[in-house]
Amino acid sequence: MMSRAGSVLCLVLLAANGCAFGTNRVTVKTLPMAAMPSSGSTIGIRVTDARPELSGAQVGVKRNGYGAKTGSVELAGGSALSSILAGDLVSILRERGYRADVQGSSLPPELSLTAEIVSFGVDNRTGFWSGSLEGIAVVRVSIVDGRSGQQVWSDVVRSESREDGLQYVSEFDHQVVVDKLYEALLTSLRAAIPDGRAPLRPTTN
Repeated sequence: MMSRAGSVLCLVLLAANGCAFGTNRVTVKTLPMAAMPSSGSTIGIRVTDARPELSGAQVGVKRNGYGAKTGSVELAGGSALSSILAGDLVSILRERGYRADVQGSSLPPELSLTAEIVSFGVDNRTGFWSGSLEGIAVVRVSIVDGRSGQQVWSDVVRSESREDGLQYVSEFDHQVVVDKLYEALLTSLRAAIPDGRAPLRPTTN
């Protein structure tokens, strides 16, 4: 709970910067789960979080008018970003013709997809008159043949989201940018992942 002194300070800063302390909770729109295809390659999905400064449910930081970190932006309910993305990747892969599930399920996979979250977060940039809130996502994705261990496809998927002309950054602004960033990431992943109804060719360097 914020102390009385912190509450007073927050009110003083609110007019100029919004309350930069504490945690803002945001949500992302997840995909409806697609039905399992009746045929196609089975594929297990594993998502890892390799972000250097954020982890778990964290998706951004809050800053005061001087640029110092004073709070965080997190997914509501405390769900880890990697868990949410894993569920949506299952749906995307099923849409693309794969018999997909998370790794460790009872479905024996012929293929294995690994998605490494290199970056996903929002941060504000202050200017002289106004600032912006920027979101960047980078996910490294690869598919490996479960029998030979050979990589058959890989890509680095990126997305961005941004709101400009902000006098201060509010919880609403964080919600808008995070939601747009995640939606753009899913769109990019859907476009990048190869169709499971066509044969996969091993990648070459």
